[in-house]
Amino acid sequence: MKARSIMFVRGAYLGILFVILGASLNLVTAQGCSTECGGASSCLVPFNCTHFDQCHSIDGGCSCTRLMCSFGTFFSPESGVCDTVSKGLCDQDPCLQNQRDYTYPSNFNCRSFYQCSKNGRSVPMCCRDFYRFDFQLQECTPDASCNISCNRREGQINYQLSADELMKTDPFECFLRPISGKPNKYYNEVAKMEQDCAASTFYNPAKCGCDVRAGAAGSLMAPRCRPLLHVDFENETVYNLRRDVYINVQNTDIQPSGMEGVQYGLFSGQNSYIEIPYLSGIGLNKFFIRLRFFSALGGGSDDQVLFSNCESSMRQVMDAEQLDVYQRPSLAIILNRPSSILTFIAQTDTSPSPKTLIRLQYLNEGWNNVEMVYDGKALTARVRSIHQNGTAMEEKDTKVLSGRLIASKFNPRIGMCVPNRDGFFGYIDMVKIYDCIPPDMPNLS
Repeated sequence: MKARSIMFVRGAYLGILFVILGASLNLVTAQGCSTECGGASSCLVPFNCTHFDQCHSIDGGCSCTRLMCSFGTFFSPESGVCDTVSKGLCDQDPCLQNQRDYTYPSNFNCRSFYQCSKNGRSVPMCCRDFYRFDFQLQECTPDASCNISCNRREGQINYQLSADELMKTDPFECFLRPISGKPNKYYNEVAKMEQDCAASTFYNPAKCGCDVRAGAAGSLMAPRCRPLLHVDFENETVYNLRRDVYINVQNTDIQPSGMEGVQYGLFSGQNSYIEIPYLSGIGLNKFFIRLRFFSALGGGSDDQVLFSNCESSMRQVMDAEQLDVYQRPSLAIILNRPSSILTFIAQTDTSPSPKTLIRLQYLNEGWNNVEMVYDGKALTARVRSIHQNGTAMEEKDTKVLSGRLIASKFNPRIGMCVPNRDGFFGYIDMVKIYDCIPPDMPNLS
């Protein structure tokens, strides 16, 4: 099967500033970093599209560490961070010198590769399970040993580390801090030193990196609020309409509805899920999810995951009455079928209690529209359903909550966290997830 016809990824997993695990060291002996950094004491130097050097002065010399961007991201010299390939434009992009549909390996793992678009830019792609990308054949070929997630770097054993090792190397916690009075610098807690942003940029804590400065006043341009995940199941395969954000879809089928032009995502209750790696390791200031689901009888466990970040980095356990599925996520929507209750879960770094919970009734054997929003001041949830007799039902609640939603080491998912244990059984025909509050968000008050 040629690469252009295989199942591929239309988005990219937005990489975190540094990929520390497994980074190779390249020490450079010099008088400080004046040569490498243009006179500055520290800098980030592009090596190629996917690698960059982090340089800083040490013991009269210059120490440079070679780091690799996450799959689907290129290093952007302008902003000084790894960004989606559409934003992190790279002058060394191989697709600038090759024809449309040319493919080349990512060197990230056996499944992932890049394909050249009609615009001469690289697009992240991925072979299906148990296939590897073969550069010589320019296609994906069967390989029973190639069963790694597309966004996981090959050769690494993620999260199988001791607590001490995680403290030192966990790349998902932002270890860069703003410096008062120095907007174009930041403090690196790992390196224990100040570092410079690229020219004409300043440190943005929300991004955990330097961002471009807009206008003479030095204000940051307000980004357009777009969904990170937008799936409506209207196509032959499940993919994200936000093409620059990679998703990993496993065992989620398309089910015709019987109505022309309408299809549903079918979740088996065992191992079906849609994974959003972009949201792993990010402590969100704002969050909004909207989805429409139909809970079917006859399959799945009593407690089922509609959405969850599966495990937060803080492991406080709730009261003994709660089931295991509720103990660890810092952001989740859990369905309990016997009680027809949805539990909305949120936990922030300033939460007075381990979890903030909202419980609302939903309709079994019926379609339910669900919305959950955290705006930095409160957590609000709403469920709207229509009974078979046409009677509308709406439930909503709000609880005061502030702070930053606790990041998870694991990739948030729609539909399942633990195989054969908490999978959703039923249909979903639309899901949108934002890390901002869209201007057209309905009034939930």
